[in-house]
Amino acid sequence: MRYVVAVAEERNFTRAAQRCHVTQPALSRQVAVVEATLGAKLFERRTRNVSVTKAGHLFIREARRALEQSRRAFSLVQAFAKQQDRPLAIGLSSLADLPRLHALIQRAQRLTPAVSVSIRTACTPELIPALLRGDMDLAVVDLPAQERGIRAHPLANELLVAVLPERFDVSQQPAIELGKLNTTPLVLPLVLLSGAIDPGRAVIDRVLSSAGSRAFKIHDVGSIPKLLDEVALQGRCGLLRQSSTRFLRQGVVYKPLSESIQLGSALAWRADHRWPSFISVRDAIMAFSQQP
Repeated sequence: MRYVVAVAEERNFTRAAQRCHVTQPALSRQVAVVEATLGAKLFERRTRNVSVTKAGHLFIREARRALEQSRRAFSLVQAFAKQQDRPLAIGLSSLADLPRLHALIQRAQRLTPAVSVSIRTACTPELIPALLRGDMDLAVVDLPAQERGIRAHPLANELLVAVLPERFDVSQQPAIELGKLNTTPLVLPLVLLSGAIDPGRAVIDRVLSSAGSRAFKIHDVGSIPKLLDEVALQGRCGLLRQSSTRFLRQGVVYKPLSESIQLGSALAWRADHRWPSFISVRDAIMAFSQQP
C-alpha cells in the first residue's frame, strides 16, 4: 500500500522508488502484484508520468486510511513502552489537603507495589494541561475544573475558614459570619487567592455577592503565604480551605465561618488513558478515598 500511495502522489515510478528507498524495478513489481491481486489497474502508465485510474482513486483513499491507522498503532505501542519505563506521574493541587493526599497515595502504593510513583505539586490550571499532554497520569485538582478530554472522580469537600489578624479579638465567638466582615465597625478588606490559581474562586465570588449589602473590597494574591502576609501585615481578612490551617503564621488566627461554604477536589485523568499500571493506582486511590 505504501508503494501504491507513493506512486499516486509522485506521479512517477522512479521518484516513488527513491522516496520508498527501493529500486524502481522492485517497486514496479510490487505495484503489479497489487493490481493482479485486485484484478484492476490502479495506474495508466505514460512515458513521463502516470495517472491514477478510478479504481486507483478508490484504493488509494482506503490505503491512506490504513497507513494512518498503522502509524497510529506504532505510536501508541511506542508510547506505551515508554510509559512502562517511567514512574506513574501524579500531580497534586497545592491548595488541597496535601498531608491527607500523600497518605492516600502511600496506601494505594502498598496495594500496587510493582508500580513506582512520582509526585509533583502545582496549581490546578497547570495540572490540567499536563494531563492532556501526557506529562502526568493522574492529578488531584480543585473544582470546578471542566476540560474536554478529562474525566474526574470527586474526592472530598473542604469547608472555608476565615483568616483574621491576631489583634482582631474573636475569641468569644465560636464562628464568624461572613457578612459581618463587611459591616461597620469591622469592614475588613478581603484578600483571596486569584482565580488564576484557584478554580474555587468562582464559588467564593458567588457567595460573596450575596453575603452583604455592600460590595467587598477584594485584593488578589497568588499563593497561601502571600495571603497570610496580607492578613498579618495589612490587617485584612482572608478565606482559605480548612486544611490550610496547617500553615502557621505569627499574627494570624483561623476562625470557622457560620456559613457552610465548601470547595471540592477530584481525581482527574485523561479520558483515553488505559494503561494497566495507571488503572490499578487510580482505582486504589478512589477506593481508599471513600474510607475514613
